[in-house]
Amino acid sequence: MIESGRTSREWEKASGMNKRNFARYLNLCYLSPHIVADILEYKNPRNLTLRELMNLAEGQVNFEEQEKVWYG
Repeated sequence: MIESGRTSREWEKASGMNKRNFARYLNLCYLSPHIVADILEYKNPRNLTLRELMNLAEGQVNFEEQEKVWYG
């Protein structure tokens, strides 16, 4: 049996978040793999907050540009 995927709207409703917050968390999926690896290794070179990290994911789609901000 093949399961059908959920739409982002369905995930948004299931999460209980408003559209804006859901989109900000979803944008974290587009972080550079190097940044994700650092986070998993408990590294945060500039002590960025979650809000700053969300702004980085939302504002920069280029991994190199994200890493410039991340590594300072």
